[in-house]
Amino acid sequence: MTNSVVSQLDCILIVPRFEDPSMKKEIGNKEMLGVQYLAAVLDTSDFSSKHINGYAEKMDNDMLVQLAVKDSPLVVGVSCPSQRSYPVAKDFIQKLRSGGYAGHICLGGPYSSVDYETVMEECPELDSIIIGEGEHVLVQLLQCIKTGDESYKELPGVVSRSDDGDITCLPPQRISNLDALPFPKRDLRLVENKNIRKKMFRLMASRGCYGRCSFCSIIKFYEPRFRIYRSPQNVVDEIEYLVNTYNISTFRFNDEIFYDLSKNGLRWIHEFAQEIKDRNIAISFDIQMRANDISKNEVMLLKEIGLTRISIGAESGIQRILDEMKKDVKAETVKNAIEVIQECGIETILGWIAIIPTMSFDELKENYRFLFNTSCYSEANVYNKLNLYKGCSYEEILARQGLIVPGSESSERHNYTYADPRVDVFAQMVDLAREVLRGFYKQVAFIEERSIETEDYRFFKHIRSESLALWRNMIEQLLLKLEDTTSRTTDLAEFIHLETNKFNEVLTQHNYILR
Repeated sequence: MTNSVVSQLDCILIVPRFEDPSMKKEIGNKEMLGVQYLAAVLDTSDFSSKHINGYAEKMDNDMLVQLAVKDSPLVVGVSCPSQRSYPVAKDFIQKLRSGGYAGHICLGGPYSSVDYETVMEECPELDSIIIGEGEHVLVQLLQCIKTGDESYKELPGVVSRSDDGDITCLPPQRISNLDALPFPKRDLRLVENKNIRKKMFRLMASRGCYGRCSFCSIIKFYEPRFRIYRSPQNVVDEIEYLVNTYNISTFRFNDEIFYDLSKNGLRWIHEFAQEIKDRNIAISFDIQMRANDISKNEVMLLKEIGLTRISIGAESGIQRILDEMKKDVKAETVKNAIEVIQECGIETILGWIAIIPTMSFDELKENYRFLFNTSCYSEANVYNKLNLYKGCSYEEILARQGLIVPGSESSERHNYTYADPRVDVFAQMVDLAREVLRGFYKQVAFIEERSIETEDYRFFKHIRSESLALWRNMIEQLLLKLEDTTSRTTDLAEFIHLETNKFNEVLTQHNYILR
């Protein structure tokens, strides 16, 4: 089939535009470093290629299909960065094939890497999936397709179908020398829109994670599971290039862990800081960390060179839950890590899962007590519940307890029930509140846009502060009401409607009319 294709291009990389209906505003930064690295590799190779990002081009799947069919490349590479985006990627692939494209369709990304058998079965239009890091494998696959060589099916990290239809896959290989990769391809349209106060670029200083968290599937993307760093000099070279080329000096590191307290981790972080100082580069940046790797000396060192925010994977304040999550950390360590970050004057963003299906009602209450005793929780922390990602250990944990709901869509992240009936009712009420407040948050997003235009954030910050307080009050009262085991769901739903009306009152008090 592939040999008969007359192509103008060797490859087109497509990022379908995924729009989450639960989002109240357009995502600020839409960079996807994985596919941007692939685009850069193709740009420096002997293959002719295009990179079409549905977000940057503001194109839906129908428009993207028209472009791909028109160019008719040998290979169309499709990005599937998340479980939620899979239905959109699948829709694009099916429309591409039914639209007349006869070449090779390849899918890649974290979700399709961990659930590739399901994807291949649900999407027969696919020819292959690249699992894990794809920079080297994509080039090898293109070489095979271009010469009509079917041996691409024997490449490590390529999922394909045998002649009799069986799904075959050889384990992927890690890229050991990240410095050898070109810097990811940049597009200012991915970092510019009306919802951004300050433009920033995403960066990766390392790949992989030593953690084994039960809720995480990305650790299976990097197999074998260990961290590989870029050299500090290489990372700072990219920072310097971006500052000088685009006059943008704000960065967000996408590393699952920016540094750890191993000997290599500490040496890397000190060399990185010294490299920034030696080159006298003025930047601001934020990072992601595990609680057990927070060290005051290193946080202060990074603050000296521009660190402004740390997203810390706290997740829970209940030791049994932390153990179930395989966080390998004590609840007291989580508490101390938050305090250290705040003492250093760094903005703290909590990674927090408030509602876990295995929780008892008492654990649910204690989890909220722990959360509210921090001074850095957000509205998302208050209502966030476990996202069940394909390939994560929680699938097995919930299956053993009979909590998995059978027959769910492969992209569904909440296909479970709760061990404790009161936790179940609580979760239903929180979901109801979020649904009722959808209009409120759309208005808040409008207010934020206006505040960015006028550079006056006082009213927006006031609204967010008021709504956070209302959420806390609603949660605390709901927990009290559920202490009474005779509480009726209809009465609790009525309570939620009454409480959510208070959110709208905050706007009307300030002469904002809900739209």
